[in-house]
Amino acid sequence: MTTKITIEVNKKTKAGKAFLAMVDTILKNQSGIKIIEESTATEKTIANKKESKEQLIEELSKKVNKAVAEKWYKESGIVY
Repeated sequence: MTTKITIEVNKKTKAGKAFLAMVDTILKNQSGIKIIEESTATEKTIANKKESKEQLIEELSKKVNKAVAEKWYKESGIVY
């Protein structure tokens, strides 16, 4: 039989970092106890927005680079 305990820890705070360090020290090389990290819905949303923003920047960068290259080729008389 297992019991699941959920504890929310803010890894960005001093107390959260201290708590995680303490737990890590206590549970190091122990069997029978497993820590499962899960992201909150807010963290997942932020990660998705960041990923979407990075993808958009990458796509725009490629389009701009292509347009600049085409313009430069045209002005230089280079046929590609």
